Amino acid sequence: MPFAVHDISINQIRATDSLYRFNRPISLLGDDSERAFSDALNVLGMVSPVVVHSLKGDDYHLVDGYKRWVHYHHLGANQMPCYVLPNDLAPEPLGKVLLSCLHDRIFECVSSKCRFVCLLQEMGMDRERMVSNILPLLGLTPSKRVLFQIKKIQQLPENVRHFCEEKKMSMKHLIHLTTHEERVLLGMMSLRHKLHFTSSLFLELANHLNSLMKASKRSFDDIINNPDVQRIFRSSHSAHQRSDAFRAHIQMLKHPTLTAGNKALNEIKKKMNIHSKMDIKWDPSLEHKRVTVDMVIQEPQDIELILKNLQTPYFLKGVREMLNGL
Repeated sequence: MPFAVHDISINQIRATDSLYRFNRPISLLGDDSERAFSDALNVLGMVSPVVVHSLKGDDYHLVDGYKRWVHYHHLGANQMPCYVLPNDLAPEPLGKVLLSCLHDRIFECVSSKCRFVCLLQEMGMDRERMVSNILPLLGLTPSKRVLFQIKKIQQLPENVRHFCEEKKMSMKHLIHLTTHEERVLLGMMSLRHKLHFTSSLFLELANHLNSLMKASKRSFDDIINNPDVQRIFRSSHSAHQRSDAFRAHIQMLKHPTLTAGNKALNEIKKKMNIHSKMDIKWDPSLEHKRVTVDMVIQEPQDIELILKNLQTPYFLKGVREMLNGL
């Protein structure tokens, strides 16, 4: 790396709050891999200096070499050798150096790429050069529209962006989140200790809640403080089970007729004594008066068992009731 090496005071290096942290862990020798790394440094010494960026004042933001910094910090050292990126380094070459040093972290998810683009913009990188020279390096479409979308994504609440990084959400999903009210997103994040969110469930619930609030003129708090919802949150069930119950409740509020209709059809299905190698389905939108019977035949005798099941009074009655309900 063609930059000068200097011994920098440990106290001047911003590591855990560096601009370039990008999901770097902040534990100090907290696991076996970090202790093994530290043991190797004790034996080999500093093979390569860490990389820091000199910004205004006496602060140096750590770019690369967090574990080496942890090692020196743990030893109580006063200084450590550093490659120093000067504060007058132009944004584009700085961006390419950062990409080289932080490639794995930046490419870990789309959210990290967006954060990196916005960081370079804050440092004064020209929009045209960003579009033509940096976005393609990140595997993003080189267009001003994408740059605008990235800016919107970076304006999402910080805890929401961290959740998106954790779940490695796609660009499409991130853009979709920017269409939701901030109150909905922050409210959803406040429920994480009660519910278990996958990325798909988070997106689905955010969409339903946003639509429900607009249609019913109710606030997020009005919906969440509903006694039925609070009973779900206070239940002794697992977070997964509470999530399923909350999802079903929100769907019922958004589509009361469809929810009630599908619930009634499922109750009929339970009484039909359907053979394990069969299943009966219907259009959940309830737009078509039609049921479909699926069969799995693995042995010749399965055919006879399925035909018998199709002719039982329970099955025939159930099909009639289903068709009458559709």
